[in-house]
Amino acid sequence: MLDVRGLVLGVCLGLTLGIGGPARAGGRTQEAFAREALAALRDGGLDCAHDAQDFTIRCDNGQVTFLQNSFERWEAAGNKAERKAIVERLVSLVTHPPSPLPDTWEEAAPHVRLRIRPPHWDLAMEQAARQAGSTTPTPATPGRPLAGTVIVHIVYDLPDAIAMVPPSKLEAWGVDFDAAIDQALVNVRAAWPKPFTEFAPGIYAAQVGDDYDSARMLMIPEVQALRLAPPILALPITRNHLYLASETDPAAVARLLELAQAGPSIPGGFDNLAPLVLRDGQWHAWEPGPGIADRAGWADLLVRNRGTWYAEAKRVLEARFAAEERDIFVGSFGAVELEEGHPRSYTTWTPAHAWIPRTEVVAVVRQVQGGDDDRVLLVPWSAIEAHASEFITPVPGVHPAYFEHRGPASSEVFERLVPFDLLKPATETEP
Repeated sequence: MLDVRGLVLGVCLGLTLGIGGPARAGGRTQEAFAREALAALRDGGLDCAHDAQDFTIRCDNGQVTFLQNSFERWEAAGNKAERKAIVERLVSLVTHPPSPLPDTWEEAAPHVRLRIRPPHWDLAMEQAARQAGSTTPTPATPGRPLAGTVIVHIVYDLPDAIAMVPPSKLEAWGVDFDAAIDQALVNVRAAWPKPFTEFAPGIYAAQVGDDYDSARMLMIPEVQALRLAPPILALPITRNHLYLASETDPAAVARLLELAQAGPSIPGGFDNLAPLVLRDGQWHAWEPGPGIADRAGWADLLVRNRGTWYAEAKRVLEARFAAEERDIFVGSFGAVELEEGHPRSYTTWTPAHAWIPRTEVVAVVRQVQGGDDDRVLLVPWSAIEAHASEFITPVPGVHPAYFEHRGPASSEVFERLVPFDLLKPATETEP
């Protein structure tokens, strides 16, 4: 039988669980694309280097280029000539960067769009900026989190590229984020008023193919008008694949799980496939309830994909704190199986000053003098919110969500949490 309490304590003392998203197919293909791009750039007179971890190219002209968008098109290309044209366009973008964004909102408004990205995307961009020599290691978050599951960005649609619109540019234009979203939705609707088609029985899809399909989940009136019983689930698989189904349709939900499991192998597939649910006109994070078909499969997928978010975020935050010489520990995201076939995410309230991820349960450690009899509780996050929220507080402006604590749980707080320990022996009840 698995010693869950011992496992949790082991992780508390420094072990790391190997948790993360499904392995992306095509790692060698990414390397091949990068090599082809580097060769073409050298032919163009630039000395560039490939950073495999961030999947970027950095050149001696100061240009840092993210390769994912071009790679997705290259990977999906039907022949060698198409792939060569995609690489040539990438070289052109590096050697002749797009013009700056317009100076006025009147000029920009017809071209703004929305983009959906994983919740750790902005942190990844911060790390890339730091490695490129940015003097602003913690830039203002350019996106807005949606239900803790995705980030919504305002972007500017160029003929051959998509440019991020930073908060400073919105301020210079004199518009706020909400107004920019409204205008972007006007533009998307004008370009394609009816983007949703029936993909399979009980499932609708947005597959226009203009790089903004996943963001069409924000066309809420159009989503609500589909022949789907509420509540409606949305599964953004790539920028150009969005699937919608009713939570009350078991066959459709089971098909969504198949699509989610296959998603990372699709060119451009996100590595964080987490559905959202539409209730009362708002998108919320979705958790599979007891009545959901293959609930265990969904739970496993969601825990692994959230692990991917936090593994990337941990790497970036550790680099940030090292650069800023701040002594803050970044907690790990792990998984523990308290009931067979249903993994649950957890992190640890350690004795150190730390940022910890938002998880389903928390391991709370109380160190005893000598260290041989350390006590560990495993409690639901709801218990932390109800009985220790003054000691674990949200970190503003960081996504995915982190919470800060500045030391160990006191004896008083620890005892408050004892009744909620999920690892305590079951007590017999009288018939």
